[in-house]
Amino acid sequence: MITFISDIITLIKINKIQSNLNYCFFVENNFIYQYLEPYIKRKKNEDTIIISFEKLNVSTKKKVFVFNTNFFRSFFFLTQKINFLITSTPDLDNSIFKKSKYNLTKYIYIQHSPLSLTKIYDEKAFLSFDAVQTVNIFQYNEIKKINQIYKKNIKPFKSKYLFLTNNFSKKDYKEKKILIAPTWHTNFYDLNLHLNLKKIFDKSKIDYILRPHPMSLKKKEISIDVLKQNNINYDVSTKVDFKKYSHLITDWSGIFIEYSIINNRFSILINTKQKIRNNSTKFIDLPIEIYARNILARTFEVDQIVDIKNFIEKNNIDNQNIISDFYNENFFK
Repeated sequence: MITFISDIITLIKINKIQSNLNYCFFVENNFIYQYLEPYIKRKKNEDTIIISFEKLNVSTKKKVFVFNTNFFRSFFFLTQKINFLITSTPDLDNSIFKKSKYNLTKYIYIQHSPLSLTKIYDEKAFLSFDAVQTVNIFQYNEIKKINQIYKKNIKPFKSKYLFLTNNFSKKDYKEKKILIAPTWHTNFYDLNLHLNLKKIFDKSKIDYILRPHPMSLKKKEISIDVLKQNNINYDVSTKVDFKKYSHLITDWSGIFIEYSIINNRFSILINTKQKIRNNSTKFIDLPIEIYARNILARTFEVDQIVDIKNFIEKNNIDNQNIISDFYNENFFK
């Protein structure tokens, strides 16, 4: 009842200033904020608001409004009249995130991953957007393909992936510290890889942190209680600082592309079940996560994870020429 009343008050406050607004940033949660923050900072305080589904632990002069109930979340989206809505949440019109019935708003999507737009998202995730940021040639071609297949006119605009350019590292790693960061919607936890890696690193006295994907927790693929029960070192903070880690282990997360480019180091990938949320055969082009897999990383089969320790101890993961060439050839500047 309290959250319902709170949402009513929030809606009233927005309606009082809505006629003066030009931009609305839909920042679903704290994790997403780091990808939208550079764009939020560029807008004037007086004509911009932020809508979120949770309290944002950030410092900003922009007005932030939080909706706690799905009823008012949906009601706001359906009735708002703001000129531009900018977000990093897909599935517009396929969830409670609906287009306004007034048809006055332009919807713009900003990337929070360099990965494929036609494999790791639902088939119709981007069909209702007016414009979609593309940070590499793969994403640009995918939006063109989506337009062709679905007879759409989504504008793909080429743009820097600011998450990369704002975090480039030149650190010389003298100590080994491993970041384990699997994505969700794979069988990483079903295979007990979190437990097996812990055993390997504990035995070798190698420092590590497991960073579960927020969706893995939400979908109950793993829980904090299980991690605690097994004495696994973990981190669930909103931001990750790649410069703290000498090595990255993941499976199918786009974090491997980000880590390798930012740190100029090869990532370590385990071949779990591939993360595919769109099984449509309409998209047969090679996605970046497959293309980059053997360029920016070294891959290991599930039954080879004991060999990861040997690879780490050889300390042979630096190859700046290969990584910088990949970045320069495929990412927009």
